[in-house]
Amino acid sequence: MNKKNNKKFLFVGTTTTIFGNKIFDFANNFLISKISPTTSFVLALYQSSELIISILLNLIGGAISDFTSKKNKIVIISDFLSGIFVLSILFMQRTSLPMSAVIISVNILLSIISSFNAPSAKALIKHYIDKDEISKFNSCLQIAIQIIKVITPIFTISLIKVIGYTNIILINAFTFFLSSFCEYNLKSDEEIQFKSKSEKKIIKNIVEGIKYLLQQKKILNLIVTSSLVNFFLAGYNLFLPYSRNLFESSIDPYAIFLSAEAAGGMIGGIIALKIISSNYSRKSYDFLILSGLFIVLYYFVMKLFKNIIIAMICIVLFNLFLTIYNISFFTGINEDVDSNYIGRIFSIVFTAALAFMPIGSFVFSWAFSVKSMNQYLFIGIGVVAISMVAKKIYIKGWFTNSRIIKIKPRMYWIINTFLVFYWK
Repeated sequence: MNKKNNKKFLFVGTTTTIFGNKIFDFANNFLISKISPTTSFVLALYQSSELIISILLNLIGGAISDFTSKKNKIVIISDFLSGIFVLSILFMQRTSLPMSAVIISVNILLSIISSFNAPSAKALIKHYIDKDEISKFNSCLQIAIQIIKVITPIFTISLIKVIGYTNIILINAFTFFLSSFCEYNLKSDEEIQFKSKSEKKIIKNIVEGIKYLLQQKKILNLIVTSSLVNFFLAGYNLFLPYSRNLFESSIDPYAIFLSAEAAGGMIGGIIALKIISSNYSRKSYDFLILSGLFIVLYYFVMKLFKNIIIAMICIVLFNLFLTIYNISFFTGINEDVDSNYIGRIFSIVFTAALAFMPIGSFVFSWAFSVKSMNQYLFIGIGVVAISMVAKKIYIKGWFTNSRIIKIKPRMYWIINTFLVFYWK
């Protein structure tokens, strides 16, 4: 009975938080792009602040997660605190601080909390969901997330017009509190055994997690690939709010494209339920290649036709294939990684995946105008090229035989030295 209830609470807790966050994030992107319509720098700062904090703290969050079997306590407390921080915007609005500064400041606080929340939240799936149901649960979760993404853009624009930005804040805070309640109700018949705090130090714990990952060569290849691809996707995320400069529509094109993106993700989640059998097959890379090709097609549609319907279809297909790739990736980690390392591995995944995104945001902000279209061609070609190289590496097995795996003593000494300074 516990397992059935756990699935419900875990599903509801995760989806409600995502629902609130999507409304909040879309409203912030929409508001900042309105406040600064001629430059993408402020928006790049907003998006990158979250990413930079995550990069700095995710490894520590993952190490702390693996210290304890009570991962639900971490997510309960962190979600509750996130709700409090979101509510603080209501009070800071009354100060003389610029609204963009208020939003960025709170986003930094939420990112700090999320760095400790995310590894534990992902690890809960392995603990509370049976192994043979993980893939199905992840796919269903992804479908629900994409449904949320479909409805929230247009829904949020309507909410902003009807109830105002302040009430958007209240909705997001409520979802955090509801999620915290759901996580509080998770029950386990048995505890997974972890080493105690007294037996480990945080730095040592992080180093051990990296050592373990270096032996998981196929996962490592996927992480490197995803990280490099995210450099280009950061540019895509940065310029999408400025779609209103490219198309004329009665409904904000940004909302339309976000909904199209989510619809593609929902369809991709449904397809993934049927086709994902081997998480490391070369097909994973094929999905990523196809995703990049549709960004290229999106560019040509905008350049030649400026037809919002065809552009929307391109975005649907772009995220459809990207979603299948992501589900395959995260399912593989949940299935194959040892329970004692799951928090650290997810923290490394999040850190690596995010590492190139702030760089990408500022590079694209500097290199391209908000009224330009050429960035999409550059983004699409970049995604395709990286994916093709990664697929070649997988097929040839080059990554398996790389020297980074063989020179363990030297590599581990370097990692340990770096983390000592990182921790200080």
